[in-house]
Amino acid sequence: KGEEARREVVELLGQMGAKANAKYVRVVDFMRTYDRFRTGYMTYAEFRRGLEACACFHDVTESEHEALLHLFKEATGARPYSARGPYARDFQRVCYACFCEAIQPSGDPVPPMEEGLQQLLAQIPRHGGGSPKRPAFSARRLR
Repeated sequence: KGEEARREVVELLGQMGAKANAKYVRVVDFMRTYDRFRTGYMTYAEFRRGLEACACFHDVTESEHEALLHLFKEATGARPYSARGPYARDFQRVCYACFCEAIQPSGDPVPPMEEGLQQLLAQIPRHGGGSPKRPAFSARRLR
């Protein structure tokens, strides 16, 4: 079961990268608007908002969102607060920089990743991106 779930996550990330590239969207620019201090991390609720702002991941299911949260959640267990109750998941920190580098490799610096995550990300199928004549769409153009 673990190997099948792993394969599904790899396929999901490959599909998300292909969708973003097909619409000429740079996902990292949409995500950075929610990272005020440029740490590479954001809360799960902000991560969901960033995905919705991209407007190319509207068909991602709730279980797929959970798989992304589990894969890219902050490795350290120490949090400055203890979130409890029905909304505790919304306050878990997600490494959006690692997610963006996984679906659209750009060479930007990312926080250190676990060895298992690096091996998983190396298996993601890469699809062609935007053409050189038409650069990827960026949130910077919206300002």
